[in-house]
Amino acid sequence: MRLRRGALQEIRPRNGVLAEMRVLVAHRRDLLQDQTRRAARLREVLLSVFPGLEAALDLEREGALVLVTKLATPTGARRLGEAHLHRWLKAKGVRKAQDVARRVVVAAKAQRRELPAAEAKSALAAELASEMLRTRERIAELDRRLEELLAAIPESEIVRSLPGMGVVFTAEFLAGVGNLGRFASADSLAAAAGIAPVQRASGASSHQRRARRGNKVLKRLLYRSAFSCICHHQRSEDFYRKKRAEGKGHHQAVIALARRRVNVLWAMLRDGEIYRERSSQAA
Repeated sequence: MRLRRGALQEIRPRNGVLAEMRVLVAHRRDLLQDQTRRAARLREVLLSVFPGLEAALDLEREGALVLVTKLATPTGARRLGEAHLHRWLKAKGVRKAQDVARRVVVAAKAQRRELPAAEAKSALAAELASEMLRTRERIAELDRRLEELLAAIPESEIVRSLPGMGVVFTAEFLAGVGNLGRFASADSLAAAAGIAPVQRASGASSHQRRARRGNKVLKRLLYRSAFSCICHHQRSEDFYRKKRAEGKGHHQAVIALARRRVNVLWAMLRDGEIYRERSSQAA
């Protein structure tokens, strides 16, 4: 097939970077959803075979998952003993291995009764924990690749400088927005994200209501990044408290903060400047 040069649009490297970024951030969201389901299932299994272990471990930590790949029954923990378990965990690189081993063995000694199908449930728990460990590794690989892709986009440094916008949020923002030139103002960007209130009029009266349209992924990341700033960024916390004092609920106040942050982010991108604390900003 002969290609007509004049009829083809130039594909710029940046467009390829954004396309890959969209694929990776979407895959990362899927992996996190799968991880959440596995964690819920793992807790359910442990509660049915070794409740004390579920209570003693933080299953969001890698060390806890490593331990579950080794044992998930009180009998297994008692058979290994604290010293043996401590050595095994230490060899696996688990932090605070001695403390973890002690808590597991104490929980095992407190449960003398073997619950039904213990071995089958233990095998299932080990399988789930192994899958969660592999998923953690895959997510870490994706984060490293996203870091590399962001390095190819000049605007990424500006976006990342805003408090609450790390590697993943910046990648999701740039992938969701795409061509920044299609937004004429901060208002248009906020409207596209679904965080700008919509004005409705009926006769002589008018009111604002929450936007029901917009990019849901963009809205979620702007909301989450604003929420993360409330406890870690003084100006964001002050703005949030101000909105609560005005009578807004928690969700409304966070949305208001996200909307304010869009204004600041838009100005930063327009001027090509990274974020700096100023007396006039409340991001």
